[in-house]
Amino acid sequence: MDIFLETYNYENSKQWLIDYENTYTEIGELQKDPIAGYWAFAWCVSKIPELIDTLFVVLRKRPLMYHHALTGYFAFVTFYEENAYMVWVVWLNYFIHSFMYSYYCARAIRIRVPPQLAQLLTFAQICQFMITHAVMGHLLWLCYSNTNKVYAVTKRGFFIGAFMEITYILLWFRFYYISYIANGGKKYTQHRIATQNGKIQQKIE
Repeated sequence: MDIFLETYNYENSKQWLIDYENTYTEIGELQKDPIAGYWAFAWCVSKIPELIDTLFVVLRKRPLMYHHALTGYFAFVTFYEENAYMVWVVWLNYFIHSFMYSYYCARAIRIRVPPQLAQLLTFAQICQFMITHAVMGHLLWLCYSNTNKVYAVTKRGFFIGAFMEITYILLWFRFYYISYIANGGKKYTQHRIATQNGKIQQKIE
């Protein structure tokens, strides 16, 4: 019975993995479906207002221009050239940014956000990049190990994505270390000082 169950679970997990692979190796419903395809295209278009928003961020001396400019270029290239793996970048980016822009909005209206929340959001972004690395790494392995099969990926689309994801994860690791680890964490220090100044101001008033 154990051998039967072992074989049963192995075969089913293998089949599930094949279906899972199709999400980033073939152009399927995630791209062809009118609704899903529309939102994939909408994600590409959303990079334009994000880039404009970045101009205001840069004016506040926060270096995000590289990030949003490269993501915009990646979006239109991979969408136009039909790189299947981009749906993973799209979904993860949609999900993370739904929280990120709430955070940016709170900061913009002077709401003091706990550094623990900011740290969690940064960690979530790093996880986003690591998942994409895993997807692209497996895609690269499939392309080189099974040369008889054609996968929905172009050299330009893949290498732009690889360059983007590698540089992003390095930048985010550096930001995470400086902001939350080194010397007690820059974000934690700033929050502590702001809290102390707020208490002093309340006493004066």
